[in-house]
Amino acid sequence: MKNRFYLILMVLAMTTLACQEIDEDFEFEPSEERLVVESVITDSTKAHWVQLSHTVPYNELRKRDAFVRDAEVSLSVDGASQTLTHVGNGLYLTDSTFTGEVGKEYVLTVVWRGDTYQARDVMYQSMSQVKTCYQFRNGMPPFSEDGYQLFVSGITNKVLGQPKYYRAKVFQNDTLLNYSPEHYIFFDDRSLADTLIGDRTQRLPFTFQPGTLVRTELYSLSADMYRYYVGLTNVILNDGGFFSPPPQNPETNVRNITNPRKEAFGYFQASVLISHEFIIAETALEGELVCP
Repeated sequence: MKNRFYLILMVLAMTTLACQEIDEDFEFEPSEERLVVESVITDSTKAHWVQLSHTVPYNELRKRDAFVRDAEVSLSVDGASQTLTHVGNGLYLTDSTFTGEVGKEYVLTVVWRGDTYQARDVMYQSMSQVKTCYQFRNGMPPFSEDGYQLFVSGITNKVLGQPKYYRAKVFQNDTLLNYSPEHYIFFDDRSLADTLIGDRTQRLPFTFQPGTLVRTELYSLSADMYRYYVGLTNVILNDGGFFSPPPQNPETNVRNITNPRKEAFGYFQASVLISHEFIIAETALEGELVCP
C-alpha cells in the first residue's frame, strides 16, 4: 500500500508540472551560418545553374532571406575554368554554351566570406538504348486506380562490382510530380528487373490517364550522389520513433578547404541526362506495352 501511495504522489506531481504555464522567453545562442550548395550540370548544351544559400537561425526565418549573393563561383574541368554570373537570389549561371562530357571530373569552387569551398563529381555514362514505356493496368481500389503505369528501361553494360546509379524525374503537363525528397526515385542497376522487354527495367510509381502529357528525365549518378539522396530521404522519412536511427545530415560532396570544421551542406551533381516526352494514348488491351 505504501508503494502504491508513493506512486500516486509521483504521478500527481508530474501532472502538476506538466500543466504549469511557462511565461519565460527563451533566448537561443546565435548559430554560425553555413553555406548550402545545390547544383546540377548535365551533358545538355545550355546555361547550368548553381543555387547558393546559407542556414538561418530558426527564430529569424521570417525576418530575412537566406540567399548568398556575394560569392565568387567557378566551374573547372581539365584545367579550364569559367566564372559563373550571379543573376539574382543566389542563382549563379554558366554561359549558355556549356556542355558536360562523359567521363570528366568537374570541380565547383565557391569563395564566400573568406572560406573556399570545393565540390567534385564525375559525369558517368547512362544506360544505352533507354526507353520510357507505358502499360495499362487495373487498379486495386481504394489503394490505386485504373490507368497507365510508366517503365524506364535500357541496357546497363555494367561492370562486375561497379553498380551504376540513376535518378528519375516524372513530369505531368510540365509539373514535376516527385519534387519532394520522400517521393524521389533513385536506384542502381542491381535493382532493375529483366522481365519486361528484354532490357533492364524500373517501374515509375505514377498512374496516368489517356491524353496526359508526360515527360521523364533520367540522370546518371555517381556513388557519392546516390549516397546523398539516400541520406536525404532517410532524414525526411525519419519519424523520430524508438526504433528510428539518430537523425544526421546527408553526406555531402561539398568541402570547406579553408576550414574543414566549418562544414557546408548540399550537393554538386554531374549527370548524363536522357529525356522523353509523349502523350499517353489509349490502348485496346490491358498489358499492351507502348514505347513511344
